[in-house]
Amino acid sequence: MRNAIEVTTITSKGQVTMPSFIRNKLKVQPGDKFLWTLSDGEIKLCKLDAVEVLRETIGAEFRRLRTTPEQLHTILEEARAEYCKDQSVN
Repeated sequence: MRNAIEVTTITSKGQVTMPSFIRNKLKVQPGDKFLWTLSDGEIKLCKLDAVEVLRETIGAEFRRLRTTPEQLHTILEEARAEYCKDQSVN
């Protein structure tokens, strides 16, 4: 990726336009998800793939509910069993 400095403006709705050369390089599409982090006054923006989006979304919910690893294992086993049952031919 080329090293460049781009100046963008934040809108009244808090939106920022990503420069086109970055969108093109990262193959950004409408609806893509990004992870924002703030450290020492600097913002880092990382594009998430579908698996990362699920991990961030589900992980946050399980942390909020204080789900233990053992409980998560049980939940996943039950979901797998239900999925397999739904996929079987009757």
